[in-house]
Amino acid sequence: MRNTPSSVRGDKRIAAKLWRLSRDFGVPYERGTKINFDLTITYLAGMSGLKRETVSRHLKLLSDRHLVIAGKNTFIIPDRGKLKRYCSEE
Repeated sequence: MRNTPSSVRGDKRIAAKLWRLSRDFGVPYERGTKINFDLTITYLAGMSGLKRETVSRHLKLLSDRHLVIAGKNTFIIPDRGKLKRYCSEE
């Protein structure tokens, strides 16, 4: 157990970070909750401690699952409850 990594999967880490940002900075939007400041993938990578390329892959996965809508410096969370449940899954 000593050498077992205690890190959370990257996609869940990104999902949790986006959920918190939507809670703190989110505004109602026609397709869900929009994070109300310019948020780049590079900045999100720095906040989560992952590489930019890794964050891009995880965002693609979250987007394919309809948990996040990512645009140019814009992130929309269609259903915050669904995103939170995804973060807490094992």
